[in-house]
Amino acid sequence: MKASPRFSHILQWSVIAVVVATVMTIGILTNITLKSIEKNLPVTLLSELEALDRLIEDLAEVVSAAELARKMPNHENYIQLHYITKTVFDSVVKFRETFVFDNLVQASNFHAVVAPAISDIQLWLTEGVSGYGPETITTLDIALSRITKAYSKARYMKHDSQRIAQKIMNEQRIRLDHFLLSVNLLFLLTLTITVIMIFLIARRQVFLRREIKAQTALRSAEKALQESEELYSKVIAAIPDVVVRTDVNGQILFLNDITLQVSGYQRAEVLGKNLLEFIAPDDHESVVENMSLMFDRILGPREYSIVMKDGNKIPFEVNSDVLRRNDGSPYGIINICRNITERRQAEEEKQLLEERLNRAEKMESLGLLAGGVAHDLNNVLG
Repeated sequence: MKASPRFSHILQWSVIAVVVATVMTIGILTNITLKSIEKNLPVTLLSELEALDRLIEDLAEVVSAAELARKMPNHENYIQLHYITKTVFDSVVKFRETFVFDNLVQASNFHAVVAPAISDIQLWLTEGVSGYGPETITTLDIALSRITKAYSKARYMKHDSQRIAQKIMNEQRIRLDHFLLSVNLLFLLTLTITVIMIFLIARRQVFLRREIKAQTALRSAEKALQESEELYSKVIAAIPDVVVRTDVNGQILFLNDITLQVSGYQRAEVLGKNLLEFIAPDDHESVVENMSLMFDRILGPREYSIVMKDGNKIPFEVNSDVLRRNDGSPYGIINICRNITERRQAEEEKQLLEERLNRAEKMESLGLLAGGVAHDLNNVLG
């Protein structure tokens, strides 16, 4: 079930209000958070250094366990190494998740060095490496080499972190002040952009409503056109007469199936040609004149002879009308042609019968006249 437009409108503006409130809340909370970080920076830094020391000690345990498993490759040492590796991996992940926000002791860099090594060792101790089983000497050698290198890098990073810790602590206060200013500026910029977006969304809603109305009108028009075309096709198919549509110059653009049946032509032989090519030459002048006059007034039916494919000329009663656009400009002519051969034959037969009747009536009158004259002569002679 679709939501009403009013409900959708209210929902959209409610979402916008929530976004604005969220932006303002984030800005305020960011300011509070940054000031808190600035206040607690020394404590935080020392806490992170202690966590880093503990993690280095955990890595040392992994190295020791790997060395023991290599020197004394038995299942118990292997299980111990696997367990310590899993524990240290969890510690590395927790370390990164805990201190990655300020990254004072390069937690993300430390994680990037140590986590892949621990992850690889976990995989090798479970599935083996390069075709060697998990508890083979080769796998343990590779694991020991990998964790030793990672441990060396981690120790170097620890010393580097301690060396720059003091520098970070001194510079961070200044940096936080600048960052706080930048955050406030960004907050104002975000708020400004949000206001602009609200304006654009509101403007878009106006255009969207107009577009929906236009699309609805277009669909209605298309549906009406489709229905009109369907009606037109069915009406044309139902008409028993010849139907021919031309452009304003007489070029044939459409003809119904009855036309082909009556004339004997194929559709390709007729389409695109001028209508005059199929009119008897004796009617050409009349057709041209009437085509010119019909643009100004309705002419009514006209009779022309149309030439069939076999050369026969058949008389047709043609009703023509001009097709016009909405602005009144003509774009074509529709011609409905009815075969009047039988009607003409009937008219000729009627005329012939009338002539015979007239002659019979005249003969009857002459007979009556002759009888009367004979009767009178007999009376005179008698």
